[in-house]
Amino acid sequence: MAAPEPPSSSQKVIIQLKATADAPILKQTKFKFVYINSAFSPNPDELVIDLFNNFGVDGKLLVNYACSVAWG
Repeated sequence: MAAPEPPSSSQKVIIQLKATADAPILKQTKFKFVYINSAFSPNPDELVIDLFNNFGVDGKLLVNYACSVAWG
C-alpha cells in the first residue's frame, strides 16, 4: 500500500460554498462566520489543505458561511 502524498502548497482544493441562515448568495467576499461540513468553525490560522485532507467529502470541502452565528 502506497503512503499518502504529503500536502502540497500548490495542490488545488475544490471548495463548495453554501449560504446559511440569512447570508446572501455570494454577493460579498468576506464572511463573519464559516463552518466546515455544518459542524464547526475552524481557527483563522488553519490551512485549507489541512481542512480538505481531514474533512473533504467526494473531492470537495463544503464550507457553509453566515453573517451571524448559525450553529452553537
